[in-house]
This record gives sequence, structure tokens and C-alpha cells, in this order.
Amino acid sequence: MQSGSGYAWAALSAFGGATWAPAPGDYDGDAKADPAVSDAALAVWAVRMSGSGYQQVSAVFGGAGATPAMDDYDGDGKADPAVYQESTGVWRVMLSGSGYAVSTVIFGGVGFMALPADVDGDGKSDYLVYQPATGFWAALLSRQGYAAAGTYFGGPGYTPVGAMR
Repeated sequence: MQSGSGYAWAALSAFGGATWAPAPGDYDGDAKADPAVSDAALAVWAVRMSGSGYQQVSAVFGGAGATPAMDDYDGDGKADPAVYQESTGVWRVMLSGSGYAVSTVIFGGVGFMALPADVDGDGKSDYLVYQPATGFWAALLSRQGYAAAGTYFGGPGYTPVGAMR
């Protein structure tokens, strides 16, 4: 549904599949969310760019056990394709402002889920993880040179909700 057209349904042809995870974001910087999906097993991303008539672009990125963690990590106004692998705590981000160069960060690990968000308000996504078993949140804050910060909020039975831009 699109708010700009009275919440009329927008039709797209088949996109993704049973093994694909949703990965929407504003990948082209036009202030509209672009439909996107990621398949960890195939290590493939597909994005329908709203700024170019929803033409599809694809990239090989990710891998087994990687979950989508897209957000604007470099502050250029475009969502950066990103994946988080819980078993290792490895984040891999394709930075759109750097020609999609891949940046790798190790933060989190087993029992932590990725919820990237601009926690410190500098226009760049921070690496944010949540541990449902304990309610512990931890972040690497971009404004502070990626210094770590953490707090307890929530716990077993709580569902974390990430920030929306």
C-alpha cells in the first residue's frame, strides 16, 4: 500500500521466495523504501529501486547463517546492504558511499540479534545488538569512534523493536 496514492495496493511481479528474508530500505536515496529481499543460502540480494521505476538490481552478498541488517551505516542517505552472522558476531556492510566496499566488524555473537539503528543521532547507523535471554543491549556508537555502550532493558518474553528512519 502506498500512502501517496490513497493507500492503494501497488502490484509487483513475483519477487523473492520461501527462503528469502525481507530487507527493505531506501537503497537509492530518493526518500522512498525500496522492496528488497535476501537469500542467505544463495548469498544473493535483490532490490527493486523506486527511483528507477522499480527496476531490479541484484548482488551476491551474505552467506549461510547471515541475516539482513541493512541501514545507512555511512550517513549518505542510502541504505547499505548488510548482514549479521550470530554464530560469529561478524557484520559485513556494503558501504554505498564508498562504491559498495565491504566493511567487516565483529560485535555480538551467539545469543545476540542485530537491530541496527542510529542510536547516537549522527546520521549513521550504529551496530546494535540485543540479547533476549538477559535483556542486554549493546552498541558500537559511530559518533564516539565506535566505542561500546550497553544497558539492560527487557528480557525473556520481550520482543525488541528497532528504530525506523
